[in-house]
Amino acid sequence: MARIPESEIERIKRQTDLAALVESRGIELKPHGNGHLAGLCPFHEDKDPSLIVTPAKGLFNCLGCGKAGNPIQFVQWF
Repeated sequence: MARIPESEIERIKRQTDLAALVESRGIELKPHGNGHLAGLCPFHEDKDPSLIVTPAKGLFNCLGCGKAGNPIQFVQWF
């Protein structure tokens, strides 16, 4: 099976709008601090927003369950 070149993976991570990706999965994001967005984490039962998305860096982190990563990892886990 052919491997995807690392340069292509990096391009996808860099060009993906992580906030739009998360919202496309039905997760409402609201401003949270300086340049961050917060919403309910889809990876565990969440009553208070614990999923933090940093669009400028293309990264997410859940303060509740600890899931974190980039757009590719978000899609893998979702």
